[in-house]
Amino acid sequence: MRGLLCEGAVAGEKFSLIHAEEANFGLPMMCRLLGVSRSGYYEWRDRPMSAGKRRREDLKPLIEEVFAESGRTYGYRRVHAALGRMGIEVDDELVRALMRDLGLTPVQVKRRRGLTSRTRRPARSRTGGPRLHR
Repeated sequence: MRGLLCEGAVAGEKFSLIHAEEANFGLPMMCRLLGVSRSGYYEWRDRPMSAGKRRREDLKPLIEEVFAESGRTYGYRRVHAALGRMGIEVDDELVRALMRDLGLTPVQVKRRRGLTSRTRRPARSRTGGPRLHR
């Protein structure tokens, strides 16, 4: 487990790693190797979700819904505008970050244009009338 985190990692990052690996390794060993206390881990684990994190979690399904309804074509600006029309006030950069976290990347719609015309029109002369070959 050594080398997984940088020396300056904050306790929350260490606790997240412990939580993810709790089924694979013993809790006392991981706490000792990462230099955190077990009581600190339990306090972090049982702490209620902050209001900001709860709001982000509530916004994620709404963003996914708007994105899916658009046919996966809306970028963060259009999703932000759609949320605004729904009466949900949210910063566009938050929408951008949440879309990135959710892996929502809009597809680029390419319009098909024909290279040839279906009807053949006669060529026009400089005077504007049709060219007559003699």
